[in-house]
Amino acid sequence: MVVLQFGSIGDVKVGDIIVFNRPIFGGCEDFTIIHTVVGVASDGGLITQRDNRLTNPNPDESIGGLYVHQQCLVGRVVFIIPYLERLADLLPYPANYVLAALIILFVISSEMTGAEGKKEGVASKVAEAVSGGIQKNWLLHQIPKSAASS
Repeated sequence: MVVLQFGSIGDVKVGDIIVFNRPIFGGCEDFTIIHTVVGVASDGGLITQRDNRLTNPNPDESIGGLYVHQQCLVGRVVFIIPYLERLADLLPYPANYVLAALIILFVISSEMTGAEGKKEGVASKVAEAVSGGIQKNWLLHQIPKSAASS
């Protein structure tokens, strides 16, 4: 599970991990992809690449892909909770959702107490998002299994 921050494509920097829908000519395909930004194209689009540079040494666009533009950008990854989706496969409903909620609350409380009273970190923004305070700027997003292999 990842926490995304929505915003302008201008807010994304080289090295950021982004979530986007696959760009196609004339729009975006409904297929979620998570890649690292490795550059900015002359037209303002983002040049992305998969994380494993041994098996994929070239940016996606150099092998025929399209640049990521604002219409395809879903958000920028700001926080990751690894392997949470695997718990949903192991436990029956509703135990899987209860456990996921407890893990999220634990991570948030750990972040808040680890900052020694400083509430301007990611955890406080996640807490606000969960309570409805930042509904348009933050999203808890469960990655489809098809996107994890992209």
